[in-house]
Amino acid sequence: MSKPAQLPIYRAVERLMTWAIPVIERLPKSLPYQTLGGLLIRDIRECMDAVILTTQATDYTRIEALNILIARMTSVKTTMRVLKASKKITAQQEVQFLDLINPIAMQAGAWMCKIRKEASPNSDNDSADLQ
Repeated sequence: MSKPAQLPIYRAVERLMTWAIPVIERLPKSLPYQTLGGLLIRDIRECMDAVILTTQATDYTRIEALNILIARMTSVKTTMRVLKASKKITAQQEVQFLDLINPIAMQAGAWMCKIRKEASPNSDNDSADLQ
C-alpha cells in the first residue's frame, strides 16, 4: 500500500489547502468571516486526515473513514457557497475552487465504489490496494 501522501486524492487536497490559505487571508477581518475562514481551513485539514484514516482503516471502518472525508468536503463546498453568495469570493476564485474540488469529489466517489465492492460478500479481491 502506498503512503497516504503519495495518493492522488491526498495531493489534490493539499493543492486545495495551498489555494485556500491566501484566499482566506484576504477575507474581511470581521469575526464572522474570520471564523468561517478558519473553519474552512480546518475542514480541508480534516479531509487530509480522513484520507490517511481511510488508507489505514480495516475493512469494516474504511467506509466510515471515507464518509468523514465526504462530510468534510460537503462543509468546504457549503462554506465556499456562502462566501460566494456574500460576494467575498470572486467568480474567478469560484472557478479555481471548482477546478480543485471536483477531482477530489470524483476520486472520493470512485474510492467509495471500490471500497463497497471490496466489502461486498461477492468480492473476489479482499486484499485490493486502495489506489
